[in-house]
Amino acid sequence: MRSAPDDHLLFVALHHLIADGESVRILVDDLARRYNGQTPASGGFDMVDYAAWQHAQVRDADHGAARRFWRDRLSDPEAGLLPLPRPATGQGGGVHTVRIDAETTAMLRALAHECRASPFAVLSAAVSVLLAHVSDRRRIVVGTPVAQRDRAGLDRLIGHLVAMVPVRVDLTGRPAFRDLVARVRPAVLAAVDHARLPVEVVRDELGVRPVTRDGGLFNVVVTDVGPAVPAPHFDGLRSSPAGSRRRIRCSGGCPRRG
Repeated sequence: MRSAPDDHLLFVALHHLIADGESVRILVDDLARRYNGQTPASGGFDMVDYAAWQHAQVRDADHGAARRFWRDRLSDPEAGLLPLPRPATGQGGGVHTVRIDAETTAMLRALAHECRASPFAVLSAAVSVLLAHVSDRRRIVVGTPVAQRDRAGLDRLIGHLVAMVPVRVDLTGRPAFRDLVARVRPAVLAAVDHARLPVEVVRDELGVRPVTRDGGLFNVVVTDVGPAVPAPHFDGLRSSPAGSRRRIRCSGGCPRRG
């Protein structure tokens, strides 16, 4: 979008069904390389190769432990849809943004270090406390994305290389927050360790009904969106991220055509 003779905005919009967050960084980097007359780096795989490899992994690999793990998680009677308040009739959803100041962030990181956990585990525990309060449940199941780029050659592939897995958080006994973090950490790690077998495979084997229209097994997702996409280098232009969305501002001349 041209906002001035020497100022342009490039918006990148990719549906999450076809591309994960890492794909945006790869796409912008490839675009910059093309603009600068370079050949984009290639990992040697495309999504057809990846889909065939994933299908073979599910069919041929030994997933006995993962099957037992997901069967146990999906057999929990409190798994799935959380009874959360709905918007008033006629009102759609919305976005509520909370910014954590530097002092609170430092305290969060210190607590994570003391608990030998990641800041994500601490935040997941905090979200679970909130969900337990509004749902009146003591076992909470939330979804979390797990990157599936652990094979050589996938670091340059644009696609949806993410597994959405359910994480069960146990708040029975009203544990102290540090104790809850100690429960969340292994719960997250266990879900990540068994993510190679898509949980949807076991869902279909057990005949578990999805709780969302898109086939999901949970209606709350906790995720770390990761760092912002760095501003790429375009020869002869100045570029910088514009706001919090996936967009790039370019100035200093008109973009090349073609």
